[in-house]
Amino acid sequence: MSTQAEAGIPLSLRPEEQHQPFRLLELPPELLSLLTSENPPALQLKSTEGQAGEAGGNAVLCTPTKTFNIRQKNSSNTVFILQSGVEAHASDNAIPGLELTAISKPESTLETLPVSKSIAAAHIRQILPVLATTGQASATRSALTKAQLLANVPFSDAECDNAFRELSAFSDVTTNHCMIPSAKLKIETWLSILENSRANAVDLTSELNSDAILSLKDGLEDLPAGLYEAVLCAFASKSSDLTTIDQDKVVRWVGLNRLEADAPKNAISVSAFKSSWKDGLPEKLREKVDLPLIADRHILSAGGKSIAFKDYTLDLTPGAEGAGAQEGKSALGTKRKWHEKFKPAKKAT
Repeated sequence: MSTQAEAGIPLSLRPEEQHQPFRLLELPPELLSLLTSENPPALQLKSTEGQAGEAGGNAVLCTPTKTFNIRQKNSSNTVFILQSGVEAHASDNAIPGLELTAISKPESTLETLPVSKSIAAAHIRQILPVLATTGQASATRSALTKAQLLANVPFSDAECDNAFRELSAFSDVTTNHCMIPSAKLKIETWLSILENSRANAVDLTSELNSDAILSLKDGLEDLPAGLYEAVLCAFASKSSDLTTIDQDKVVRWVGLNRLEADAPKNAISVSAFKSSWKDGLPEKLREKVDLPLIADRHILSAGGKSIAFKDYTLDLTPGAEGAGAQEGKSALGTKRKWHEKFKPAKKAT
């Protein structure tokens, strides 16, 4: 009876011009465990997009909740990719056996490293148009739906969603295109909500029912659809029929937007800023005002006596497009004059 030769497994090398292109990807234990779990999630490969659709920056690998940088790593070791097959030239009296063929020789590998800090907000600020209190939106920014935006921000969908909410971004009800309210517009909208809470005796530090939420919108019906909800969504969550405002989140949100509105470039007095920050909060929350809450977004000077907003572009790589909005073409049309409510009142003569 014929038997297979026991001289080992034949190995052949293909000529380099016949090699197939392969890249090896090293996965950290966290990712490997996720992919080999009972219900592995879908992963996404993302990258920033440059001018005229050119790719920019580094590619990243995203789980639904985390982001991993992909870096090329060279090695002095020679690595071959082997493909198994049936031995093609077995002798007549031998059983065809296993044969290995080297079909590729990768020159480098790719390693995945977890991103230590999400800067999804900076990318979103760079991409989306900014809506001003005049009703004008920056005309030089991309018109994207939320799905298109998430595909162009090199962070996980969960990190992008968190940044989207903190920025109070929202989608136009007609076009579904996303935009970010300017800091001034957000503050003016919030101050109107705060004024309504006082007029209607609504305690913003307690659970709010649907009637309370509706009363907070008094006089704001002419705002762009979605703006009121986007402001509340930045720091409020809903369970059943009750809405709860996260106290720490609203204090931080008011501080961030108050500082950006008052000191986007030039520093102002810390004491004056903290005073206006407190004025924009419910009485019960004013004691929570503390600069460390916005430490990632402020710059101190004059021995800690002056403060300015830290622009989001500083979170990005050098040479990135500025995030400041140039308010130009109207994105809302001329049907409503909601922005007029935020014009400074004329002094009596």
